[in-house]
Amino acid sequence: MAHKSGDFSNSVSNSEASNFAAMMKKLISGRKLIVASNRGALNFSEDSSGKLVARRDTSRSSELFEPLSDEPISWITGAVSAADRNAADTQADDLGIIRNDVLPDDWNVRFVSLPRRVHHKFYNVICNPLLWFLLHRSWSPTFTPNIGKQEHDAWERGYRVVNQSFADRISDSADGSQIALICRDYQLMLVPGMVRKRHPDSLIHFSFETP
Repeated sequence: MAHKSGDFSNSVSNSEASNFAAMMKKLISGRKLIVASNRGALNFSEDSSGKLVARRDTSRSSELFEPLSDEPISWITGAVSAADRNAADTQADDLGIIRNDVLPDDWNVRFVSLPRRVHHKFYNVICNPLLWFLLHRSWSPTFTPNIGKQEHDAWERGYRVVNQSFADRISDSADGSQIALICRDYQLMLVPGMVRKRHPDSLIHFSFETP
């Protein structure tokens, strides 16, 4: 598979990337590196004919991993679009790894693809209108959420379900190895604890990507 390098000139400096890579290689020595995020290194769209087109994510948070392009990385990421869900159904091998020709050879991606009603509760009831505003300190007298039965249901049947599905995928990807898990952002706040219960010796780093 082709390896297309990212452009650090506008987002991540070479020194920042090098320092990150050196730190990561030291920390993950002897461990299997897994990165979990709602949006990951790979996404799909459809061209005018309806054919799936794989694209490598070029956001700053993904470009930080560019210096690790020669290291094996297992990405666990959400199927956030209809095209992603289509790819999860049609482009995955027997292990759930999504076939593509845009990521480094040693990187693999597994999608977490759930029913749309579950994703709606997860994203449109909990993540977007509640957690995003909380973490960006954007609540005000003109926007004060009413947390009621709908939100409690969405937490249990949406947010927790999605996070448990990510934790399950991570455990499957670990395949008995000691792991170093990088878990990213507010969509997956429950994942580290869920993974820790199954893999108590894991090295786990969680970060918020909010101001």
